[in-house]
Amino acid sequence: MPEPTKKAASAFTKKPKTLEVTARSAAEFVAETGKADAKVKWQRDGKDIQASDKYVIKSEGVQHRLIVNNAAKEDEVVYAVISGTSKVKFELKVKQEEGKETAGSHANPPAAAPAAAAPKAPAAAPKAPVLKPIFWLKC
Repeated sequence: MPEPTKKAASAFTKKPKTLEVTARSAAEFVAETGKADAKVKWQRDGKDIQASDKYVIKSEGVQHRLIVNNAAKEDEVVYAVISGTSKVKFELKVKQEEGKETAGSHANPPAAAPAAAAPKAPAAAPKAPVLKPIFWLKC
């Protein structure tokens, strides 16, 4: 019988997790490697990410960061971080800002959104009618 193959240990000691951010904000993914000199690359939808105004890539010792600036619905894809033979996938989820819609979104009409989104205050108990004394006058 062949020996079971051992799974190679991950190069990552801390793996990035799926994040949910509000539209137009920044998302920061953090990964840590076992070695300070480990080469790390980041991918978006299977394609390598190059540093730019949109994507900031930082490496300090064993800590590696990908910052996605100005997040939008089109940034909702699968991302990955790769070091050696280790690859970790994660997602970015972008929620719309409260009360704002983008062209092409299929959200509720603006008039209905605040009523559904706003928490309702507890209903006040109905007030009892105020009773006033009645005086009868004899004529």
